[in-house]
Amino acid sequence: YPGLGVGLRNRLDVLQRKMGRFTNKWNPREHVGNAEIVGIGWLPLPRRALTLQLGHLFKVKIGQAPSYLTGCFNHISEVHGYNTRGSDLNYSANHVSFPPGTFHHSTVREWNRLPNDLKSCRTLPVFKQKLRQYMLS
Repeated sequence: YPGLGVGLRNRLDVLQRKMGRFTNKWNPREHVGNAEIVGIGWLPLPRRALTLQLGHLFKVKIGQAPSYLTGCFNHISEVHGYNTRGSDLNYSANHVSFPPGTFHHSTVREWNRLPNDLKSCRTLPVFKQKLRQYMLS
C-alpha cells in the first residue's frame, strides 16, 4: 500500500466506501467518511495496510518471519551501545539500505511510535487484537 500511487489509493478508498454503503444498505449517495468506516468496525485502508505491516514486524520479533525479512530489521540495542528508553523494543531503520518511503523504513517508523504494551505482547493473536483496538481508537 505505501508504494501505490495516489490515483490507485483513491480508487481503493472509493471502493471501500462503496462496500460500506452496500453491506449496510445505505443510500448510494450517502456520505461515508472515516468515522462511518470505523463505526461499522472496519479500519480505513491506510490503517489496515499499517496493521499488516506491523504484523510482519511482530513476526520478525517473535521469530516467525521468513529469513529474508529477519535480516532486514535490527534492534536499536544491536546498532549502538547506548541504553535508551526503547532500545529493547524499538528497531532501527538503516537509511542507506532502506531509504524513506520503503516498506522497511515506514514499518520501523510506525513500530517505534506504538505504545510499549503493544510492542511487548508475547503472541501474535494478542498483538493483533490489541493493535486493532489501538487503531480503531
